[in-house]
Amino acid sequence: MLCPNCGHDNDTAVLVCDKCKADLYDTLLDKIVTRKLRHKDTAELEQGLFTYRPIVIYVNGSDNPLAIERRPEMIVGRNEGDVTVTVDLSEYDAKDKGVSRRHLQMDATKRPIEIVDLDSYNGTYINGEKLIPERPYTINSGDELRLGRLVGRIYYK
Repeated sequence: MLCPNCGHDNDTAVLVCDKCKADLYDTLLDKIVTRKLRHKDTAELEQGLFTYRPIVIYVNGSDNPLAIERRPEMIVGRNEGDVTVTVDLSEYDAKDKGVSRRHLQMDATKRPIEIVDLDSYNGTYINGEKLIPERPYTINSGDELRLGRLVGRIYYK
């Protein structure tokens, strides 16, 4: 991961730059593409029910990281037809990369974050290990997350 402060090329799992000691998580939040929040979501965030520190996913081949607010029981996949998901990966060529419409469920209020593959067609992998569908797994900051052939890294504090 390149440090936006000094340009040093750090290992992918670090949250602090090895060269200048900049907090990579905090300094990279400025580059994040966020989804629009509904009024209800905003009201709950203002009440402090969920942390303001989003989960950040860097999808391979994309210049724009994705910020995801911390919520329980989020569905990750593709909005298509009558399926609406909490985290839509369509803009990352998710359909062509084998991401199911309802690929996985994520509980981002737990520490570490917990995910469950929803019996997706092309599978979910953490650091190259295929997940058994319908079974909860924890995912740590800096881990590689693969949904079908869509690969990225997940970061959070």
